[in-house]
Parts: sequence; C-alpha cells; structure tokens
Amino acid sequence: MRIKSKFINENDIYFLSEKEKDLTVLWCAKEALYKINGKPNIFFKEHMIIEKSNEENIVIGKIIHPEFRKDYKLKVHFIENYCLVYTLTIPKPLSTFNTILNRCQAKEKMFAILVDPDKYGSPKDLQELIYNLKRALPDIILIGGSLINNGNFELVINELSSLKIAPVILFPGNNKQVSANADAILLLSLISGRNSDLLIGQHVVSAFDIKNASLEVIPTGYMLIESGPPLLLNT
Repeated sequence: MRIKSKFINENDIYFLSEKEKDLTVLWCAKEALYKINGKPNIFFKEHMIIEKSNEENIVIGKIIHPEFRKDYKLKVHFIENYCLVYTLTIPKPLSTFNTILNRCQAKEKMFAILVDPDKYGSPKDLQELIYNLKRALPDIILIGGSLINNGNFELVINELSSLKIAPVILFPGNNKQVSANADAILLLSLISGRNSDLLIGQHVVSAFDIKNASLEVIPTGYMLIESGPPLLLNT
C-alpha cells in the first residue's frame, strides 16, 4: 500500500482503489508484463496500463512505450494468500482492420481522434496536439481534412506515427491525401449519394499511389445523413 504511487498511473482507472486485492493484482500483472518483454527500459508507472475484462479472472495488460505498443491477456489466480498472474497470449501482428474487428467482436469500446493537419501549422500547435494525445491515449488516430493547404500533411503523419500510441489511419478528403508513413487508409465510397467520382472515381485516380505506398486498405462505406432543420431553443 505504501508504494502504490510508484506503480499506479492515472490510466489504471479500474484499479485506483484502496483494496489490497486490487493493488496486488495490479502489481503482479505489471510484473508479468515486464518479464514477458524482458526490456530494462519499460517502467511500471510510465508505460503500463492494466484494465479489467468481461472474462472471469482475466485482466488486459497494455504496454504503451515510445518505441512500441503491445496488448496482452493475463490470467489471475489466488492461491491461499498468494497471487499468481501470467500471460495467456503473446500478441501476434494483426492488420489494423483485424485489430478493430476483434475489439468490436469482443464488444469493447474504442476511442478515435480525427486530426486535420491544416489546424497544426506551427510547431507549438503540433507539440500541444502530441501532449494531448499522450494524455488521451486513443485507440485510433485518423488523419485527413477537406483541404490540405499548409503543407504539413506528411509532417503531422510522421510525428504521430513515431509516437506509437495508436494506429494512424488516413481519412482522406481527396485522392492526394496518401502517405506511406501511415498504417492504413480508409478507402471511402460515398454511398449516400449519386456522385460517381466520390463513389469510385477518386479510387481509380489514387490506386497507384496507394499501391506504391504499401498501405493497408480498409474499404469503407461513407454516408452523409441529413440532420434536419436547425433547432431553436428558447431560454
């Protein structure tokens, strides 16, 4: 109990309690993560998050390090006065789409942030964005905008990809928003209208750029839904 401040961080939200059992599970789970990776520059408080799972006696361990990110499933056993925690799965490389699909099938919530590169034209703005992303820890970072005018498209992608916080997925506003430094691209088909250019035409124009960039392609049906007339409230 006296040393909990040395291994608990603000993201261990499900374990921020005074219960000795929860703190014991948290410590043992982080110890298991440390040993399975065997790298001396991984720290319990700075780089590890433990979350509860819907499965009985299972917790999810996450290592979020500047150089990599890994997720593990860990099994928890209490044997008399002892706690045993060990990894059930060693992560295998999954495509970005399969990672998202697995999370959806497990009925897990995901948090995505959309970044418009045009809004981060100065180094100060970009550093503030990076600071906020490190605090928010999104599951997905989407990058794109209607128009990219400030020439920072590649710079923003490179900076955010180097963080290794989450997959960087292109959410392109036009066929020029393609980068080999992203993890994947949403190949958007506007299926709520009759504009053939937005349904398939932009795909044809960008096909060679996407192939040359070796991007993972995630086919995506995109719908614009009318929100109705503005609602006025009298206060």
